[in-house]
Amino acid sequence: MYQARLDPLAIGSDWNVALELMDADTGDPLDLTDMQFTVTMQPIRGGYMPVVGTTSNGHVTTPDDGVVVINFMAADMRGLSVGDYAVSLKAERDGFTEHLVIGTLPVVDGVNRNGFYL
Repeated sequence: MYQARLDPLAIGSDWNVALELMDADTGDPLDLTDMQFTVTMQPIRGGYMPVVGTTSNGHVTTPDDGVVVINFMAADMRGLSVGDYAVSLKAERDGFTEHLVIGTLPVVDGVNRNGFYL
């Protein structure tokens, strides 16, 4: 399992991040065949429903071996408020589940001084 501190996300923005997953022994990209992924974002301080994306709902894709792309549009993120979010990326294959990445995503105010989203 890897721990990550993700780059800040401004409210009103899309969140698109690509992760490269490599075999620790060989350095080769991980074979992601038949893996199902779930990413969950939940406020560390609680109080809001988590944002969940999966390979089934299209928020998580695997365009190539070793590459996992997480993609949420701004409309999917409307319920977020400023603060730190716990993020978890789980993989499931052949009845086994493993947390691949856990981390923190800081969500910041995306409004500039004129009141428009950046």
